[in-house]
Amino acid sequence: MAPEYGATCGFFPIDAETIKYLRATGRDKARVDLVEAYAKAQGMFRTSDTPDPVFT
Repeated sequence: MAPEYGATCGFFPIDAETIKYLRATGRDKARVDLVEAYAKAQGMFRTSDTPDPVFT
């Protein structure tokens, strides 16, 4: 939580650096592949070309 700015949760997108970190820290390849595929399927994987999200 981040009460100092009025939020009760925060979203941090998954990107190539996240996947790189998971691999570098010894996560199982199948699990890393699953995380990447799931994030992409759910629209939560970000690249420099990804438009900024619109929150409502």
